[in-house]
Amino acid sequence: MEGTKPPFAPSQELKALIEGLGVGIVIIDRDMKVLWANHAIAALAGRHKYVKGSYCYDLLHRGRGPCKGCPSDKAFKTRNVERSRIDGDNTNGGGKYIELTASPVFDKKGDVVAVVEIYCDVTPNVEVENQLKEHRDRLQAVFDGIGDGISVIDRDFTIKRVNREILSIFKKKDYSDVLGRKCYEVYLQADKACDDCPAQRSFKDGAKGQLSKVWGGRLKEKRVFDISTFPILDSNGNVAQVIEYFRDNTGMLKLEEQILRYERLAGVGELAMGIAHELRNPIGNINASVQFCLDKYAVDKKMKRHL
Repeated sequence: MEGTKPPFAPSQELKALIEGLGVGIVIIDRDMKVLWANHAIAALAGRHKYVKGSYCYDLLHRGRGPCKGCPSDKAFKTRNVERSRIDGDNTNGGGKYIELTASPVFDKKGDVVAVVEIYCDVTPNVEVENQLKEHRDRLQAVFDGIGDGISVIDRDFTIKRVNREILSIFKKKDYSDVLGRKCYEVYLQADKACDDCPAQRSFKDGAKGQLSKVWGGRLKEKRVFDISTFPILDSNGNVAQVIEYFRDNTGMLKLEEQILRYERLAGVGELAMGIAHELRNPIGNINASVQFCLDKYAVDKKMKRHL
């Protein structure tokens, strides 16, 4: 394409193909002015007149001047294909989400003389993404609301997901301190999975695993957890991940220890009462006999002192 005003308009055959794609296509010069546009861009921009000759940033984007991080401006500078997305709140009419691809056009000298902008309406995809995000956020809220610790690991024992209670149990400040690391490193400060690991059984047999374990070390106090593991199957029925469920039974253990202590104290009390009874009876008999002797018989001073 030579000269200052190269013939950017496509041929009739190419134009028919472009119109059939259903995406907005615009050719702009270095001043960001539209040299050519197909009919689809008019529908996206909400305007059917004065597209050619207008500035590209006036088609969809509110405000004056090029968009912040404009991919077309980057394409002129980098000579590469650039992409970005225009959010719905920043588009004229309809609140659409547009994915913009800017591809440089070169002349025979290798200079970038124009940029082809392809506007693709991705609003349905974004709406689906937003719905999925909303569902994920709700599930995460439920996940975090569970009072017991939950951890999801893959076959390499890498932690893929945890709830907030796991952070509380193992004194972690953020999810980044846990996610992507091995469960035995985070939870046990070990360099390999423990021999009695219930998750290993779930991965091997696809069955539920169960284990009671006493934690100490970095937890600053001894705590007892019942750990249950549940397999997560993929579409082929193979175990892809395992859920580890941590139930803190420390309070129950302390209560049991307290009850046993009370039972021991009660036993000691009963023993003391029995001993006192066994001692009190003969002592009472001795005391009565002595008193009888003092009252019945005349004894000398030395005997009386002993009695």
